[in-house]
Amino acid sequence: MSEHLLSQQAYEMIKHQIITIQIKPGSLISENELAEQLNMSRTPIRKATARLESEGFIETIKNRGMYVKLFTEQDMRHMTETILSFLFYSILLHRKTNVEYNYEKLKAILDLQMKAEENDNYLDYIHAHLQFQRAIISITQNEVFLQVFDQLTDKIVLTTYNRYLNTPYLKHYSANQFNKRLLEALMKQDIEEAQTLILKMGSLYQMNVKI
Repeated sequence: MSEHLLSQQAYEMIKHQIITIQIKPGSLISENELAEQLNMSRTPIRKATARLESEGFIETIKNRGMYVKLFTEQDMRHMTETILSFLFYSILLHRKTNVEYNYEKLKAILDLQMKAEENDNYLDYIHAHLQFQRAIISITQNEVFLQVFDQLTDKIVLTTYNRYLNTPYLKHYSANQFNKRLLEALMKQDIEEAQTLILKMGSLYQMNVKI
């Protein structure tokens, strides 16, 4: 296997371990241990960790080493507010241009969310929730919006899944009912209700409600 393919494989495997909390936020990253675990030399591991650092999943602390980044509640709020602003604009554009949403696709994604809650599968749930949001934003055909959204997706999965694992005593899966109501509003062409729901979700994040 070429060096490029090895570094890509190492990147994908390490990133998966980070996002699924197999390597916990705040944990020290050891290139030697990763190389042994993945049965690779340190060169592709080093390239993979450098890429993950450039994407914001790993941070280097002087005289201490590399750590998996621990995203704060403020980080999460900023990411969420960015996505909600995209959703709000999408709905404004829908009202102005009458571009239709793919309601069948949105229904199918919502069904996946609901099923994930029934099975208490938080990772499937949060992935479906983000798919739902992306499907709404996609009608803008704004590639910058979608690129930023995709860059935030894995960080949101990492942050929310870590929070879910650490707060089993709290109620989660709140986005299911929110998305259900949002879809109902969009299908009824009730744009004001849709905008109100998005603003309400923004307020809930300000109050640090778990999704």
